[in-house]
Amino acid sequence: MKKLVSIILLAAMVLSLAACASTAEPPKTEEPAKTEQPAKTEEPAKTEEPAKTEEPAEKHYDTPEIVITVAHMFADGDPSFVAVEEGKKYIEEKSNGRVSFEIYPNGTYGEQLNSIQAVRMGTLDVFCSSFSTDFVPEAGAIQGPFLFSDYDHWRRFKNSDYCKELCARIEKEANYHIMGVGHFGFREVLATKDLKTVDDFSKIKMRVVNVEPYTQAAVVLGATGTPIGIADVYMSLNTNVVQATENPVSQLVSMKFYEVAKYLLKTNHMIAQQYWIASRACYDGLSAEDQALLDDTFAFIADRIEQLVEEKEAENYQLMEDNGVTISSPDRQQFLDRLPKVFETYPEWEEIYKNIQAL
Repeated sequence: MKKLVSIILLAAMVLSLAACASTAEPPKTEEPAKTEQPAKTEEPAKTEEPAKTEEPAEKHYDTPEIVITVAHMFADGDPSFVAVEEGKKYIEEKSNGRVSFEIYPNGTYGEQLNSIQAVRMGTLDVFCSSFSTDFVPEAGAIQGPFLFSDYDHWRRFKNSDYCKELCARIEKEANYHIMGVGHFGFREVLATKDLKTVDDFSKIKMRVVNVEPYTQAAVVLGATGTPIGIADVYMSLNTNVVQATENPVSQLVSMKFYEVAKYLLKTNHMIAQQYWIASRACYDGLSAEDQALLDDTFAFIADRIEQLVEEKEAENYQLMEDNGVTISSPDRQQFLDRLPKVFETYPEWEEIYKNIQAL
């Protein structure tokens, strides 16, 4: 019996030792030594960018702060009428609606001389005028008969120092500011009867502008000049008060004079030129920025008028022919031979003619 107990105890001890051996952890293998990494250099602290401020949107003006009164003598459809309307949009767009025009077209403000005087007095802001003898006598030569040969010749004068100097002299004497020098076509004769020669003209009355030197057109052509306002020309032709008028073809069309006079003679005796004048009260009362804007706008208008006139010239001749107008070209030399009669009245013009015709 003791022997059996001894065997059981021995077996229990063996089993206990085996269990201990199976749970023992294996010896740890040494890990290789870690290589030290270089110390990180500190990055400089980022400076914060200032917060972007939004630029305010440009202000648009629903009601203009500055309204400039602009008057002219041209009817609806005429290149000058069209260009001034475009000029109104131009100045409104450039100023975001801050500056605008109030326009009096077709002589609705007043006749030419009255309107010029209104600008000088400051009761009208802007009017379409032209070179005349009123303030600088020799300036009238620019409107003289048979001075310019074609539109390119005109532009050479327009861009010349002489033109700039002349405008500066007129500004000083007339007490207004000149902007936007340009042409609106060569002047031609529209008559109620067929005219070809100086002798033909000697038997008629021809409407002329009531500003010197426009009357010199009648002198070189041989007609009796009769000053009549543009608004009364249609009726004057229709009632035989005058038998002819002289205007650019664009104006003959826009005023519908071809309805009552059926003979067009392409004399091209004068280039119809203009500049826009601003009263000193208006112009000097503007900021330098707005003065530049007004100058820029009327330079745009003058160039646009020239463009429209030249583009539509052939179309206007065709329209008149389609309405029964007979168009012819005269022997111009017979009229050129009469230029000395003009120089008798304006002797200072002769030298100016030589200088400008040499451009």
